[in-house]
Amino acid sequence: MAQSESSKGAMKMPKHLQSVGLLAMSVQGKIRHLHYGKHGEINGVILSDGTSVRFPREVSYQFEPMLKIGQSITASGYGTKNQYGRALEATELGFAGQQDSLSYSSISPMWSKE
Repeated sequence: MAQSESSKGAMKMPKHLQSVGLLAMSVQGKIRHLHYGKHGEINGVILSDGTSVRFPREVSYQFEPMLKIGQSITASGYGTKNQYGRALEATELGFAGQQDSLSYSSISPMWSKE
């Protein structure tokens, strides 16, 4: 599973994540588990290597057909890595096997590219 600790061309860190010591990260892998929010929406995934990737529910509404166990994805965003594993809040997602590999770069109005 390849990953890099810095993501070239990554979006500016969302305001709600600033000042908490997060790093720009990129990960890729296969979805092993889906996280669900309180209204049943998918709000994140766990990859086969145990990495937790979270995203807003608007993303799951847009990409729900592709958020399936076994699907290969790439994610970039801001997160942390320690002795317990890796976790990131995605600002970009891509899906393997999709024509023109879909990704998003503006996942909510509060996350700007400033």
